[in-house]
Amino acid sequence: MNDESTPKGAHESATTTPIVTAGTDFTAEDRHAAFVAGYEQGKAERITAEIDARARALLHSWATESQAMATKYAARVGPAWSALIAECSQVDD
Repeated sequence: MNDESTPKGAHESATTTPIVTAGTDFTAEDRHAAFVAGYEQGKAERITAEIDARARALLHSWATESQAMATKYAARVGPAWSALIAECSQVDD
């Protein structure tokens, strides 16, 4: 796959080596601090996504329960209430 114009392993290093401007020297501590900061940011984003998913699931569950209660109540009250609940329960796309 490599020819003489492309050094062996160039395609791997091009995608895995971070871009650094010329003249900057990073110590091992700097690299470790950057790694830890990225790791913590990733954990925070994952936790936020999990919280959002759980909140959506709870809201959906509560909405479904409320719709079922409203449908039962409307059936006891009369056809006008049943029609109103059925109309309000339709999802607009």
